[in-house]
Amino acid sequence: MKKIILLFCVLLFQCIQSQEVPNLAGTKWKNYITDTAYNYILFTDDTNYVSYDCEIGEKVFGNYFVRNDTILLIDKKGEFDEQFPNNPEHRALLGKVKYLYRNDRIKLIWSQIFYMNKWQKPLTNFEMDVIYYKDKSFLINCSYSQEKLLLGGTKWKFYITKDAFNYIIFNPDSSYISYSCEVDEKYFGKYSVRKDTIFLFQEKGEYDDEFPEGSIHRAGKDEEQLLYKNEKLYPALSEEEKLKIKEHGFDFKKFFFIKDEEYKYSGKLHKNP
Repeated sequence: MKKIILLFCVLLFQCIQSQEVPNLAGTKWKNYITDTAYNYILFTDDTNYVSYDCEIGEKVFGNYFVRNDTILLIDKKGEFDEQFPNNPEHRALLGKVKYLYRNDRIKLIWSQIFYMNKWQKPLTNFEMDVIYYKDKSFLINCSYSQEKLLLGGTKWKFYITKDAFNYIIFNPDSSYISYSCEVDEKYFGKYSVRKDTIFLFQEKGEYDDEFPEGSIHRAGKDEEQLLYKNEKLYPALSEEEKLKIKEHGFDFKKFFFIKDEEYKYSGKLHKNP
């Protein structure tokens, strides 16, 4: 009888401790290395993620799966892999990792890397805890609109002055081109939409090919998010970014793109040259 009661208590404790992983799409999680430097995992939608390692300065793209309180991440490719088609040793070290979810934090519990053309022995013991905390200032899950946001074939403007403006053109094939009038340069990339949030993944700048790899003059890869509200697109700003804008005497609420109703999509894609 005592054994039955003990078993019941253990099972009850496990049930209490176990937590279902919430919807991760559109959330960002940080693992701080120092007070200002951190790695992160960005779950861009229901199946894809981008992770960033601040120590080597590289992003890795992959797919993730959720089962009860566990998240499995499977790397697919590194940010710079395509630059080394004949030198696999310079490509990202890919692998699989598992995290355990508890109270808006995820803890590394299992890791396995693919090295020398085979999967290495999994690791379950780590020298120190690797914990990612949910970035609650990362403004993604908004519910301003119930309508499906269709951007393909549209152009949006952000006016700097009455006659000068930045713009973004969204192509129907999920590519985009943006333009900054301040630096007079175009940028090219891919976008995806999750509810009222647009994820922009910049791939290159207009003049990148004119400068060598690693040059500070290359725009390179970048990412940002825009929030749709009341027929406007707002940059997804953290509280720190909002404070900096205020300190410079600007109102961040006036930072938005409006749809160019006069723009007519010609059927010709604006592509990366």
